[in-house]
Amino acid sequence: LEKGLAEFERERRGQFLPVNAETIQLKARELAQKAGLSRDTFKASRSWVQKFMRRAGFSLRRRTSICQKLPADYEKMLVAFQRHVIRLRTHRSYMIGQIGNADETPIFLDMPSNYAVDVRGTKEVRLRKTGNEKTRLTAMLACTADGHKLPPFLIFKRKTIPKNEIFPPRMHIRCNEKGWMDSAMMREWLRVVWDNRPGATLAKTSMLVLDAFRRHLTDEVKNAIREAKSELVVIPGGMTSQLQPLHVCINKPFKDRVRREYEEWLAENNKALTPTGRVKRASIAQVAQWIANAWEAMPRSIVSRAFLKCCLSNNIDGTNDDAMFTDSDKESSSDDE
Repeated sequence: LEKGLAEFERERRGQFLPVNAETIQLKARELAQKAGLSRDTFKASRSWVQKFMRRAGFSLRRRTSICQKLPADYEKMLVAFQRHVIRLRTHRSYMIGQIGNADETPIFLDMPSNYAVDVRGTKEVRLRKTGNEKTRLTAMLACTADGHKLPPFLIFKRKTIPKNEIFPPRMHIRCNEKGWMDSAMMREWLRVVWDNRPGATLAKTSMLVLDAFRRHLTDEVKNAIREAKSELVVIPGGMTSQLQPLHVCINKPFKDRVRREYEEWLAENNKALTPTGRVKRASIAQVAQWIANAWEAMPRSIVSRAFLKCCLSNNIDGTNDDAMFTDSDKESSSDDE
């Protein structure tokens, strides 16, 4: 099994395809199943993968992450925000399903990995790509404190949407010249997504939590939020890493799953090539399908826990405030061991 796994890794790296620990884990389970080994007999746990990599002479190289620098008075800002939310919830008695968070995040059409498993000591680590690393779209994601995920709202950088493209259901596709969320797109999102969330027609009022991005705060957007019978709660600048549910617990596992979809597509052997020999980039419908698959795969439990961690849906009496102190860095939407 280990010999076949090592050959698989070398073959993918020979094609400049990314290989990470999760790729090895999935392939090991596939090989074990073909060999007649049950999951109880061979689990291919993360610790086994790490030991295999050492035995095979592989190492994982990755860049370090840069954390958001918090404001000097972040503790006061945190307490003031939490008090404001508790005050609103006490006076308005929002239903849990009517407390929402939305955030736009960029997704690039080419997602070459920043790290790959390779033979230790290799000086050059090359990865296959389509040459569109700077081409991106904006995905407006939204969810509610009861764990419900609202349909993704995608904005592509183009003038029109191709008529022959077939997009996934439960997804809204738009375009503009910059591929960004602006005031007009924000009002459109409110109309087609937020106003159509579950329970919206029956709710007396609701709470929508957004970051301090200036296009969220135009007079036109604020008026549209009021017309939707929603209370706008703005996260203070520099505090999204502490108070934005999507940022704290959801965006990373979501993007990891989008990348996995991309890597599986890139590994297929039947893709068209450009005249220069590059792989043609995926169609926008294909990218939309990756996003739909990744969003669908996010468990409701992670979504609801994200709101608890940001003190947006905790019991008013404080009986479940311990959720704020869980280690979100270890949370994952994967059940892999």
